[in-house]
Amino acid sequence: MSDKHKNDKSDSLIVLDQEAAALMKEKTEARRLQHLPAVIALLLAVLLFSFTLLENLFPAFSLFSQPASWRTLALRQVIHWGVIPLLVLAIVLLIYKPSSSLISRRKEAPLSLASALLLGIVSAFAYYVLLELLQSIGLISQLSKYLPASLTIFAPFLRTTAGRTLAALTFTVFLPVISLIPLLLGLFLTPLLGSDRRLLSLSFTCLLGALLPLDISAFFAYFLLWIILSYIYLAGSSLLTAALASCGYLTTLIYAPSVFELLSNRFIAWQSTSKLQGTLLIFALLLIVLILGLPGVFHFNLLNREQRHSQLALSLQPHILKHLEKTTARSALSWLLLVIALILLLAALLANHFI
Repeated sequence: MSDKHKNDKSDSLIVLDQEAAALMKEKTEARRLQHLPAVIALLLAVLLFSFTLLENLFPAFSLFSQPASWRTLALRQVIHWGVIPLLVLAIVLLIYKPSSSLISRRKEAPLSLASALLLGIVSAFAYYVLLELLQSIGLISQLSKYLPASLTIFAPFLRTTAGRTLAALTFTVFLPVISLIPLLLGLFLTPLLGSDRRLLSLSFTCLLGALLPLDISAFFAYFLLWIILSYIYLAGSSLLTAALASCGYLTTLIYAPSVFELLSNRFIAWQSTSKLQGTLLIFALLLIVLILGLPGVFHFNLLNREQRHSQLALSLQPHILKHLEKTTARSALSWLLLVIALILLLAALLANHFI
């Protein structure tokens, strides 16, 4: 009886030792991950700022130079949306080696995927219709000031051949989605959610996503996109769902002018007598589509909230919130580095626009 008691006590001590070792490992990982968002933002800012200087030294190597050839545009997109983000992703993974559970591993239902796609499509088209409406009533002068040049500059290639269309969509839609969704949502936003400044964390994520194109005309469009993606991710959905919403949003934004022109001509010929009336009819049609899609769009909030939040990486990594012993200096340093990164990106944006 005594031997059995000793064995049970020994097993209990082993279990406690294992739990203590796991806890220490979690604390160590949490301390490393605390500065992960700042490192990501600083690496992106430094590389993109250097890339902007390279463009200014060699004017022909620029996305926004109209005489640029197809190969120059494609090369610029590959470097800006592929090489730089993937290089940052590789560096972060090699240095920090974050746990695979840092990213949500939820298997989405078909309704969630359809909801995300619908939300992306409707949001992008609503953004364009709003711009058309503001232009019709004279509040803005040119639509091009609010449409991403990195998307619209490829519009002429969409009407040439199927190969060019697929290539244009690859460089403008699929490449940014593949590189930025896991980087900004999985590795940047998730550790920030462990702090008690959730609204500030979301604001930094949306600002970073809006500044990354280094295009003033793209700021509002990408800021809206990252608000949508952050909302989807916070609702407990996976990165795949957010990527699908992003693809729908960016693709719709590319084709929105053509679709709007087609619908506007049809509505003007059908019932209205002016472009403003046609725009209002299209806006009404968009509202009807949105209302019909509300059950799917708000599917992210229809399920049990506790069950959905349990799927978030924040819940899968509870030590980020519970076991991290943050000091005021370490926390302040993280936010200060993020601010520096955003300032550097803003400087690159202004340099890219004015120089």
